[in-house]
Amino acid sequence: MARYGAFLVYYAFSIFILTMSFLCKATDEDRKVRIVYLGSLPDGEYSPMAHHLNILQSVVQGSSPENLLVRSYKRSFNGFAAKLTDQEREKLAKMKEVVSVFPSRTFQLQTTRSWEFMGLNEKVSRNSVVESDIIVGVIDTGIWPESESFKDDGFGPPPKSWKGVCDGGKNFTCNKLYQHSEMFILQQDNTAESARDELGHGTHTASTVAENAVKDVNFYGLANGTAGGGVPAVRIVAYKVWGLSLGYNVLAAFDDAIADGVNIISVSMGTVEAGIDEDPVAIAWPMNGTSNNVSTGAFAYGSGHINPVNAINPGLVYEASEEDYIRLLCTIYDEGKVRLISGDNRTCPTGSAQGYVKDHNYPSMGAKVEPMKPFSVNFHRRVKKFGLANSTYKATIFSNSNADIKVVPEVLSFQSLDEEKDFDVTVARSDLPDGAQVSGSLVWSDGTHRVRSPNVVYAYIQHEHQNMVT
Repeated sequence: MARYGAFLVYYAFSIFILTMSFLCKATDEDRKVRIVYLGSLPDGEYSPMAHHLNILQSVVQGSSPENLLVRSYKRSFNGFAAKLTDQEREKLAKMKEVVSVFPSRTFQLQTTRSWEFMGLNEKVSRNSVVESDIIVGVIDTGIWPESESFKDDGFGPPPKSWKGVCDGGKNFTCNKLYQHSEMFILQQDNTAESARDELGHGTHTASTVAENAVKDVNFYGLANGTAGGGVPAVRIVAYKVWGLSLGYNVLAAFDDAIADGVNIISVSMGTVEAGIDEDPVAIAWPMNGTSNNVSTGAFAYGSGHINPVNAINPGLVYEASEEDYIRLLCTIYDEGKVRLISGDNRTCPTGSAQGYVKDHNYPSMGAKVEPMKPFSVNFHRRVKKFGLANSTYKATIFSNSNADIKVVPEVLSFQSLDEEKDFDVTVARSDLPDGAQVSGSLVWSDGTHRVRSPNVVYAYIQHEHQNMVT
């Protein structure tokens, strides 16, 4: 009898082990890498990886959290990447200490247009002393250190703001122009031993930012000329994200770049098309000009192409302060999550949970209204004077719609630099059919500067068959 009882225990245990093995296998196959954002890093003694493993331990079943943790972010912000099932993701998203959980997407290499296309081919006076203190972090496929483009002749020591080190791996030496190179390598492809650029894209994008003038350059005998970067005197910091440039690796490069003290981060990558529940463009596509039968207008042409030369002296700027961004976060998250992001005891204004992103001090203005009902939408904005102290700006409205668009006041008079003025734009109409929009633009001008802000009000009803995620 005892033997029979022992056999039953052994049999039950064997079935349990086999079942758990099957479940674990199925779970592993269903796991996807997700990024868990926890906000800012706490003050004082803190062990990020231990904390991240504890959080994982509380939601995973049948697997070791150490085997699921892909990366901990612990230098500039708090978070981690881990292999999670949908159920585990949902559990994490409900935790008070978690701000958000989102998928790690794959980024494809992209390259911007030339400086000439952007209108930056004019001769400008340079200040190499100031420019050499600017550090640009280039997140791409690495850099080729021996290139003529990156000779450090005439460069002094690194600026005091630099906090990083040279960690380029084997057969890689940093100089005074490019201070640092680091690898963020895919777990599936750990063959790279150096931050040396094997694809050429990272070297190309780095030289677009800062490249010594190299004469007699051509492409297989064509287009002979001089190659040069935008600002030759700045320092380059190359962060190599290897392989498919998965989102969690790119985010790790951002984590280090911010902590290293770079002034500008340059990224020439973009995601491929995602599903409607993961693609931010699809999520926000009440603006779609085809699938929802919305006429295009401002949604098609956007804010227009920037003129970098004129942007050096814009006249007026829409400056968003830290408090502006906190109020914006309060329209998205509850007060607890806002505090996780800010790292302090910020409070959200009363009623901010029902607020709109339209209230953010941004140059463009947009809002959604209910179809076939009268509406009057108000946009409050604030501009700061830049350039000459004494100047007067007058408002002009451009619109091809029959909406009533007003600006109050219509004239802004400035007496000093950095002076700020508030104004309101109101868009009103008796009704707007579902899928329709009214659009226009506000232009402030002092006779020399023209500061343009597009505005759009659209009507849209989310239908049941459209699974929009907000």
